[in-house]
Amino acid sequence: MTMTRRQILLAIKNAIEGLQVTIRGQVRTIHTTDTLFDPTREASLPMFSITPGPENGTLGLYGMSIDTTLKIDIFGFTDGGSYNEVEDLRESLLAKAAEDIIAVVKAKLISSAFLEEIWCDFSIIAIGPIYVEHAELEDHLAYIAMPITVQYLET
Repeated sequence: MTMTRRQILLAIKNAIEGLQVTIRGQVRTIHTTDTLFDPTREASLPMFSITPGPENGTLGLYGMSIDTTLKIDIFGFTDGGSYNEVEDLRESLLAKAAEDIIAVVKAKLISSAFLEEIWCDFSIIAIGPIYVEHAELEDHLAYIAMPITVQYLET
């Protein structure tokens, strides 16, 4: 039986929820939600929305499904310094916080333990394109978008 869209979204959400990342020497926990949110009103950053994107199905010559893919939008915000605060190697503290979060999330999604957990249910076939934007209009925040594409597997 193929997993449903909701089950795949929950599997990704549960994989990312609670990951630990170090920002400015402080260990923080990544929080996730399946709804949109206002980062200026949220109590604890980093926070990410895990929402479904387009789903595509490919049909064969006789109308049989060959494969089905689903894009999952992982996007959210982090703080961690200002884009103007620069440390060694001319890297801003805000950019470093965003890049550290991306590294932690990617490491989880490609870890052998996670891949074994989802092994006959779905397959991650693409990560990205990853996008980071520094939005310092009101608060020192970085926007991070990391879409993934999963393929349903027939079992």
